[in-house]
Amino acid sequence: SVLAIALRPAVYEAQMKFLVNRERVDPLLSPTETSTVPRSMEVSDTQINSEVELLRSRDLLERVVVECNLHQPRPPSYWARLFGTAQASSAARQASAEANVPAAVKELESQLSVQRVKLTNLIKVTYRSGDPQLAAAVLSKVAGLYLEKHLAVHRPRGAFAFFQQQADRHKMELETAQSNLTEFTRQVGIVSARQEKESALSRRGEFEAQLKGEQ
Repeated sequence: SVLAIALRPAVYEAQMKFLVNRERVDPLLSPTETSTVPRSMEVSDTQINSEVELLRSRDLLERVVVECNLHQPRPPSYWARLFGTAQASSAARQASAEANVPAAVKELESQLSVQRVKLTNLIKVTYRSGDPQLAAAVLSKVAGLYLEKHLAVHRPRGAFAFFQQQADRHKMELETAQSNLTEFTRQVGIVSARQEKESALSRRGEFEAQLKGEQ
């Protein structure tokens, strides 16, 4: 038992917590009053559970696996090389990386814990790995993809289309203004201040050189 404990590889656990909170108050307009009636700032259990499910969603975990290379074949262990089983391990590592994704996602699900902290609005996420850098990298990727997914899910309907229309309109206005400025410059014959300065300095140099020649 002592030998087994001594030879057991170290396991590192990385942790992070999310606070589920309402940062924006969505006002409700009352037809009988001129003032607005703010909604409650409390977060329901349903909302917290929804955020937990976002963290556990299959598509998010698949992206974590691919972007952290968790589906890539691992090198043979020390014991595999010692007892001559490295050849079998090497043959298994030749399998397609894409075929390894489902198994890697299942393994990630078993090593990733997403739990709500009791009586709070906190969600605790932990991940265990034999590599401390990998443990930190996986949680960092989970956090980034979760925030991206959270914004996509909770974005107001039609917000992207509205901002896209505004961006296209401002782009057209800018192109029109640039075209009008170019046409005005061509008609009036105005050049940039930098070109005027360079031209004046060039003429001054020519004049000074001509003056010295006459002397």
